[in-house]
Amino acid sequence: MRLAIALLSCASLAVVFWGLTQLDVPVVRAMRSLYHPVGYLPNPWLARFSELGDALGRGRSLVLFSLTLLAVGFAGRWPVVRAAGLRTLIAHGAVAIVANGLKHLIGRPRPKFMHTGTQQLGPSMDNGFDSFPSGHASASFAVAMVLSRQCPRVAWGAMGVAVAIAASRVLRGAHFPTDVAAGAVIGVLVGAAAAEPFRQWPAALSRALLNVTTYLAAAFTFLWTVSHGAESSWRHTAMLSLGSAMMLYGVVSRMYDRSAAGSKRWVAGRSEAKVAIGVGLAVTTGSLLVAALALCVCAAWWLVWQASPEADCEHAMGSRLAVRILSESAWLAGIVLAVLMLQSVKGAVPIH
Repeated sequence: MRLAIALLSCASLAVVFWGLTQLDVPVVRAMRSLYHPVGYLPNPWLARFSELGDALGRGRSLVLFSLTLLAVGFAGRWPVVRAAGLRTLIAHGAVAIVANGLKHLIGRPRPKFMHTGTQQLGPSMDNGFDSFPSGHASASFAVAMVLSRQCPRVAWGAMGVAVAIAASRVLRGAHFPTDVAAGAVIGVLVGAAAAEPFRQWPAALSRALLNVTTYLAAAFTFLWTVSHGAESSWRHTAMLSLGSAMMLYGVVSRMYDRSAAGSKRWVAGRSEAKVAIGVGLAVTTGSLLVAALALCVCAAWWLVWQASPEADCEHAMGSRLAVRILSESAWLAGIVLAVLMLQSVKGAVPIH
């Protein structure tokens, strides 16, 4: 089961990276269009964002952060903070070795060499031929991953900062989108290994790989949809109808009270309903690539849910009925907003 999940995650990552390679050059050109010919960002907010991301993702900043956690943990006798400081140091050191080794082994030119036509790959120690993967992204995601495991309450904040640092590298023109995506994958995997005991590595790495794949797939879906309009009206209409039908089936199956369903065999289980909704949402984009990607990701999650089925929420106590109604309403509203957003941004920024 774990091997199948890992294989599906790797297949999904392959689709994501293939798609991102199609967007690497257009995205870099779009970022360059934001700059003044002299070479600075006229927008002060974007300039500050770029500078802050560069500063926060530097090695010395992350090391100082880890040492601060370690010192605070020792001074306050907080074992969780002390462990977070130590494990973030370990994760940072390990990911630096992996990322820098790959950088010079692959030898990809940075975006600033794009105009020269120099795109060959190969081992290189030259300055500027170390674009893949992004060191800032890999290190920041490794540290964020350890913090997420050691201190779950700060997980969203830590990952949010890592995402911002990765995005700033593309805005700054220092990396291609595939560079920061690869850095995120490496950082998350190394961070997951550093945060868990050796015996728990297989489960931790499998879970971390699927999680990072899911978020990368979502980000890629948005970027691909924004940059690509409908290729043909008939196919777009057909896929929109099919995707809407799949989502409707999933929503009805999820919200249907199975205790009252009796012999209604057409009603899917909760995990199958989620798959139908996820794949249906992807199909509404009108992109076969996005639909295939969603199918791989949802299949991996279906295997996870089959291995550890959710607790039956349909027989909750009556006192929790209001909470259930609010939760399901918010969940349904989120699906509707996602559909409307994807349809409204389709082809809005044709950067391909």
